[in-house]
Amino acid sequence: MSGCADNGLLLAAAGCLLLAGCGSGAAGGDRNGQMAAACDPAVEFCGSVPLSVNACSDSAFWPLTLQSGQRPLTVHYSRLGERAKAAEVLAAIEQSWTVQVDQLGFAAPLDDGGACGADGRYDVFLWAGVDGAYVEAVADNPRTPYNDYSTYMAIDPNGAYGGDLMDTTLAHEFNHAVQASDDWWENPLIFEMTATFAEGLVYPGRSDYFFTIRDFQARPDWSVFYDDAYQTWHMYGAAMFLHFLHQRYFAADRGFIARIWHAMRSDPQADRPDYIDALTAILLNERGVTLNDAMVEFMQWRWFVAGFDDGMHFEQGADWPAPVSYLQANAADASIALDLDAMHYGAAYLLLQNNGDGERRFTVDFAADDLLTAWRLTTAAGDDAKAGIDVPPQASVVLVATALPAEPLSAAALAFDTHTAKLRLTARQVSAPLL
Repeated sequence: MSGCADNGLLLAAAGCLLLAGCGSGAAGGDRNGQMAAACDPAVEFCGSVPLSVNACSDSAFWPLTLQSGQRPLTVHYSRLGERAKAAEVLAAIEQSWTVQVDQLGFAAPLDDGGACGADGRYDVFLWAGVDGAYVEAVADNPRTPYNDYSTYMAIDPNGAYGGDLMDTTLAHEFNHAVQASDDWWENPLIFEMTATFAEGLVYPGRSDYFFTIRDFQARPDWSVFYDDAYQTWHMYGAAMFLHFLHQRYFAADRGFIARIWHAMRSDPQADRPDYIDALTAILLNERGVTLNDAMVEFMQWRWFVAGFDDGMHFEQGADWPAPVSYLQANAADASIALDLDAMHYGAAYLLLQNNGDGERRFTVDFAADDLLTAWRLTTAAGDDAKAGIDVPPQASVVLVATALPAEPLSAAALAFDTHTAKLRLTARQVSAPLL
């Protein structure tokens, strides 16, 4: 893949998933552009690896290898001094393999038949200068009727996503490698939300992905499934939805995520089933819940994070960095009228605050502006809000309006246009208590 995003976010294209910052490489020098003093060109590559080379075929840039004794896995590196780092990378990928393949049930990376490296083992290249990590396709698999591909991985172990982040970066990228064994031609959204979710499964005590939640929570009106072309971390923070499914419906069954990917194996011509089909089928067949119902409850859970965490929803919700963005209204007003906007599988939030000493009661008028959207209005606590809302004194009620497609959609048919619902709250007279 060529090019580099200005913001240094993960980039994606057909056949390549990339975690990268901008950089450049040039042959003939070391990492600082000068010939290394202690380098034996008979066994090492003593310059910088150009970014333009083909890792699979230009083996001269990576003359050294370290093979796993546990897995069909080879790490390629350029300098003798990189052996310790190669061993660290190898151990981290072995750990991800154990969790993601052996425990969760993802399909192992495909044997590439020698199309990359000297044999069919999975190849990982240490590549200073890419300043990130990526997984790229090698070849499709003609032995299956679905879109599975062999891949290889590259990482700059000392770049922006190396160092202390290297193990979780490798868990993320390895998940892309196993995704490719099921379906390499899905929307980038499902690749990134799943790989970010996988980081937390391999390293449950780590918080490296938490920062992505800030962008996701900032735009609840965006669809959970919105592909924003890597302009923000939204697609990564969308892993919140998978954490919800795990904790709400699959608490003792982390392998549900691998089964979703197996269910996405699709006909190359029709590209169906897709990730919406797979989510729908797994939820309905295994837990008896519709995707729409699960989405409405997720939007309720989404409120209870950061400063609004109540200890009854997300396990790590108190540690997540940002509450969901919301509107606010004063329950002292006699009438409140708002337009609530969201994409399908998005939501709008309204905090109705009562600072008075008496209860406030409201009738609710709530109507969509189109027939394509089936809005659901609830409180964050899970109550149906259409029949009316009571706000106790010195308290608040949070309304959650979730926009759902009125008819089942495939991923290809999911349009990311904005839909509007008109909400009017009218205060009712409350009789004084008897003394």
